[in-house]
Amino acid sequence: MIEGLNTTENLLEEFFLAARDGNLAKINELLQIEALAVQVTAFGNRALVMAAAKGHLQVVNRLLSIEAVAGEAAANDN
Repeated sequence: MIEGLNTTENLLEEFFLAARDGNLAKINELLQIEALAVQVTAFGNRALVMAAAKGHLQVVNRLLSIEAVAGEAAANDN
C-alpha cells in the first residue's frame, strides 16, 4: 500500500494479503473500516479461498462469520 493513501483499492489489497498470510489481527482491523467491509462482501470469497489454501483456519473462520461471505461460499459450493 502507498503510505498515507487509504484508498479502498489499497485497503482491499491489504485485506487479501492479510488473508493470504493468515494475519487475523489485520483482518479484524481492516473490517472495522465500513467502506472496506462493504467491498469485502463482494470479494470475500476470494480472500476465503486464499486463506483456506494456505491453511489459515482462524482467518477462514473469521471470514465465514461474515454472513455475505458465508452465503457466497455456500452458493459456490453447489
